Amino acid sequence: MRPLKDKTYKAILDAARGEFLLHGYKNASMRTIARRAGVGTSNLYNYFEGKDRIFRAIVTPVRNRLFSFIAEQHSKERVSCSRIAPFGHDMEVVEKYIDLVWTCREEIWLLLYGADGSSESGFRDALTDHITRVSHEYQKLEITYFHRTKSVSPFFIHIMAAWTVSVLGEIVTHRLDRPRIREFFREFFQFEYAGWMALTEPRRA
Repeated sequence: MRPLKDKTYKAILDAARGEFLLHGYKNASMRTIARRAGVGTSNLYNYFEGKDRIFRAIVTPVRNRLFSFIAEQHSKERVSCSRIAPFGHDMEVVEKYIDLVWTCREEIWLLLYGADGSSESGFRDALTDHITRVSHEYQKLEITYFHRTKSVSPFFIHIMAAWTVSVLGEIVTHRLDRPRIREFFREFFQFEYAGWMALTEPRRA
């Protein structure tokens, strides 16, 4: 199918976003989406093969952005900074976290709570596994560059990853404004950083 990214395409996505946010993927109506977009139901299928394609067009860019951002913050370039920044992240990174959550809060909510029945229904587990995996790799980097660093058990890392996903869900569910998100992230990173440092503090020679 040839993608038609014109005004009608945008109207369909805007209408679908509202319908998905209101009813979730499973209970969203293609007829309602078409009506709110001002197109016939048959014409809607000239733009998208089905409801899942519409849903993915809305959430996939945010999914990819979120996964990439998390991987970047657990990269080799972040190791030295994480040991000297007051919250484990410099303030520029904290602001990027805030921007990501604030600008993508609707899509994140859909992925976590509105994706049942779609091809993204396993997003929560996928994100937890992704955070677990990059955290394991990050720990290996810390041990490489800080040789006496203590390791953390794999299951603890997994639990922390699951907790992080739950925290993300709470933020988008409670619809916090930017100042409250900023306040939370400062507290969260300070708490997370202190705990991580306590667990991995280099052994005394």
